[in-house]
Amino acid sequence: MPGLHKEDNCDLYLRIAYGSGRRFEVRVDHYFSQKEGQASSVTIISDSHLQWEGRKLHVAEGVLIRQAIESIDIRSAPTVVSNLNGDCYQLKIKGAKAFARYEWWSSIPLEWQTLGPLVEALRVLAIPK
Repeated sequence: MPGLHKEDNCDLYLRIAYGSGRRFEVRVDHYFSQKEGQASSVTIISDSHLQWEGRKLHVAEGVLIRQAIESIDIRSAPTVVSNLNGDCYQLKIKGAKAFARYEWWSSIPLEWQTLGPLVEALRVLAIPK
């Protein structure tokens, strides 16, 4: 991702509100992309109820997130926004020198497809094991 360097600490946030009324939030605080999750903590809120707070990020989860961040390549805003009802997504990536917030409905816009692996890696964190 432009503006985010391998040595940077970053915070990640994903919120999904499904058209059915279900929703969840995943927050990964102090993610060190180079150290694959060292000193990271995960907070998960499902349907407004706290599920996990302060859980450490496992190395395998950190590797998936690091690879997903490195694959992000966004060059433009979406040309068309449609289907403003249904599932709503919000992704925030905050580094020491960069901050980005992406919001969309239904499916990821074509111009933002490289966000898909990061969204999926964060979404998987929220699935109860």
